[in-house]
Amino acid sequence: MLHSIAASAELYYAAHVTDITNFHNYVMPFPNYYVLGPNIKYFVEHGVVGLYEEGNGHGPGSDLDALKAYVTQSMMWQPDTDDKVLIATFLDFYYGKEAAPFVRLYMDIMHGVRNTCL
Repeated sequence: MLHSIAASAELYYAAHVTDITNFHNYVMPFPNYYVLGPNIKYFVEHGVVGLYEEGNGHGPGSDLDALKAYVTQSMMWQPDTDDKVLIATFLDFYYGKEAAPFVRLYMDIMHGVRNTCL
C-alpha cells in the first residue's frame, strides 16, 4: 500500500487515505502501536492531505484503543511529533508511573509476537 501512495502522490493533486486496522475483531489484540506514528509521517511526506484513521468503531474495549486514539490524533495534528514520546507520556499519565512499565512490557511482547508470526 505504501508504494501506491508514493506513486499516487506524483499523479494526483490531493491524496486521501483511509487507514483501517483490525476491522473484524475489535477485542483481539492488534499490536500496531509502534507503526501508527511512522505511517502518519509517511502519509504527510508523500502528499496525503486527507487522512481517516479507523480503529475501534464500537466503543471502548479493544486493545489499547485510548492509546491508539491519542497517538493518531496527536500525530495528525502535529506530524513532526515524536510518537515514542507520545506513547511514553500517555502510559505515564493514563496508567500511572508505577503501572506504565508493565503496560509497555505487554506492548513489547505483543509487538514481538506479531513480528515473529509474519
